[in-house]
Amino acid sequence: MKPFPAERKKIDIGDYCADDRRARRGLGWRRRPDIAAAVKRTVEFFRHELPHYL
Repeated sequence: MKPFPAERKKIDIGDYCADDRRARRGLGWRRRPDIAAAVKRTVEFFRHELPHYL
């Protein structure tokens, strides 16, 4: 296994996986995936924030 680069640890929180079962049970919440909107928001975020990552 290759070690995580030390210079990246400052800006990367690593992997995170949320568990939404409690919200689904208690609130009746359901996610509504819209991949096109999610990709658009991601691209907009990185266009604005990219200088902080370089």
